[in-house]
Amino acid sequence: MDTRIKAMHQEFWIDYNSSEAVFRMINNIANVPGRLTAPALLVVGPGGSGKSAIIAQIPKRVKNSSGLLMLDMAESPEINVKKTLRAELALALNLPSSPGARAKSGDEIPNEIREVIKLRKIWGVVIDEFHDALLRSKQEQRINMSILKKLLGPEYGLKLFCFGTVDARNALNSNTEFKRRFKEIVLDDWVEN
Repeated sequence: MDTRIKAMHQEFWIDYNSSEAVFRMINNIANVPGRLTAPALLVVGPGGSGKSAIIAQIPKRVKNSSGLLMLDMAESPEINVKKTLRAELALALNLPSSPGARAKSGDEIPNEIREVIKLRKIWGVVIDEFHDALLRSKQEQRINMSILKKLLGPEYGLKLFCFGTVDARNALNSNTEFKRRFKEIVLDDWVEN
């Protein structure tokens, strides 16, 4: 009896078609050689459709996942400060995020972040709650899109794997350049069958 109770208290993963498609796509993108613009994937689904659960499985299911940065753009209820994409990048790299960390003129990414990404051979970035990075004021949205464009560009060549709600898709669709760059997978609500 104790064995069954222990089994009930353990977390376990149930594969389903949508999640398998996401893992296949991430692994395929991981094997894409360097190119002028790196590939980007947007996984869209309503709350509770398994986006964060898929992200939690990435270290087990994606080849060379140690070369991925994991960012979570969800606002923290304890902290009354909005997260920024730049600060979350620094945090994921274990770098101090301070106003003193300045980018070169015209860049949105500080030099320290640029150097550490190259030194650690980071090949991709996973962003959870991506819609929270895009549903900002026009200026903040422009800065975040500029950072994303820079990460995808030839200087970094990082592959992006973004997970968010339909709001993320709508924000990306407002920019024709980003609309073209992101391949999209839609997650349906999980149902028993």
